[in-house]
Amino acid sequence: MTGFGEAFAENDRYRVGATLRTVNHRFLDLVVRVPEEHRSVETLASEVVRVELERGRVEIRLAIEPVADRPVSVELREDVLRQLVEKLESVAGEGLVRGEMAVADVARLPQVITIRESPPDWTDADDRLVEEAVSTALEQVIKAREHEGASLQAILTARIEELSALVERLEARRVTVEAATLTALRERVAGLLGDAEIPEERLAQEAVLLVERSDVREELDRLAAHVGHFRTLLSGDGPHGRRLEFLVQEVQRELNTIGGKCRDAEMARDVVDGKLLGEQLREQLLNVE
Repeated sequence: MTGFGEAFAENDRYRVGATLRTVNHRFLDLVVRVPEEHRSVETLASEVVRVELERGRVEIRLAIEPVADRPVSVELREDVLRQLVEKLESVAGEGLVRGEMAVADVARLPQVITIRESPPDWTDADDRLVEEAVSTALEQVIKAREHEGASLQAILTARIEELSALVERLEARRVTVEAATLTALRERVAGLLGDAEIPEERLAQEAVLLVERSDVREELDRLAAHVGHFRTLLSGDGPHGRRLEFLVQEVQRELNTIGGKCRDAEMARDVVDGKLLGEQLREQLLNVE
């Protein structure tokens, strides 16, 4: 599911900003972007999200700024500067250069002046800033995903009800096809043999064989059970995305078996429609936690 959240937390030392973006993904894929000097909080931010989310690609961006200026130190390489001045005076005396070195010139020489900022002094209290900012942003993401989830639930409910009605049609048609098998066999034999008589028992045996080869009763029973289980999970609490995906795989498997067995054109059309509904369910479930 998609979602966005942004939050800030601050103490007398640091200000932390957290931005979370989520998009659809089959598993939980976390990407944390944090300033290099604060890489130590990457795991902390990830764990806050892992507690609440199980699926989706989540990008966490942390901005960490000091509230007060950090102490700095300035190092001047006087030995290098003296040698440089001596060399410049020598070449100036020979007329090779003109002018004098100014303070600004010295400041532009990295070999002479080095300015170092004190490393961040990070404490447990600052860790709590990260937790607070990420948790608050995550709450916004969850609310957005819940809103999207309500819409998805309505879509999935409509699709599974269509599939349930299709299973009922297949079951009704199965009974009709079985009842018509003996009649169809008798008509076919009569067309081939004309006035020759075939024992009724023999016809019944052949009809039974035909029915057994095309019998989809067990597949339809399992299909109905999968649809019922799907409906139960969809109306229940908790993340069920992966379980629902598995059920859709089982639904497709049963439909494939039914399609391979049945010889009735009407049932075959319903099987194709059922596969289409299963594919629609599968695509929507990629968005479900």
